Amino acid sequence: EEVKALMAVRGGYGCLRMLGCLEFSRFQTHPKWLIGFSDLTALLAATFMNAGLIGLHGPVVSSLAASDALSKKRFFSLLTGSFLPYVLKDKVTVLRSGTGRGRIVAGNLTTICHLIGTPWEPALTGTILLLEDTGEPMYKIDRMLTQLAWAGRFDNLTGLVLGTFDAGDRAVRDQLFQHQLFERVLELTAHTDFPIWGNFPFGHLSENQAIPYGMEAAMESGTTELTLYPG
Repeated sequence: EEVKALMAVRGGYGCLRMLGCLEFSRFQTHPKWLIGFSDLTALLAATFMNAGLIGLHGPVVSSLAASDALSKKRFFSLLTGSFLPYVLKDKVTVLRSGTGRGRIVAGNLTTICHLIGTPWEPALTGTILLLEDTGEPMYKIDRMLTQLAWAGRFDNLTGLVLGTFDAGDRAVRDQLFQHQLFERVLELTAHTDFPIWGNFPFGHLSENQAIPYGMEAAMESGTTELTLYPG
């Protein structure tokens, strides 16, 4: 009962194996921050879907020291109950303007695809979806995004935000890689009208701003602000 947060030491594919063993009622009885990213997306999604637990998509113990100063500041401010808006005018690329409001679903693209069709798949209708990935070439990113699109998972979003995508052999800001990513996302969401941003500072690099998974938020493209509503 005295523990206020559970922070992963590192990521790991074993998170997916754990889902069938969790007693979600315990999270409801003793709610606390569950903190992590990458493969931890599976645990964040499952505990929110089954226990209503708002988690924290953010650094793990092994990555916190390497996080940049702004990411550390954001992380510790959220832990102490400060939910300031993300003001990202100089960082975010607005791919499609507009406003959108909904609960945040944030995580690793590969892991979210692995959850499709399982009892722990996040319900995406009416949500702002934030995606990131690392070490994947563009053709694999394309394939996973296309899977989400063909499965109808983009159809009823209220916003889409792309974080960092590190292809492993190419820098995340490589112009060709970035152009292909943005172009494909716009193609797959052409039938929708929600706002879409790129280059949001979260993912597998030192810029990994912590984001409350499951919390209500609003996107405002005019000011490139993501405002949290902890309610």
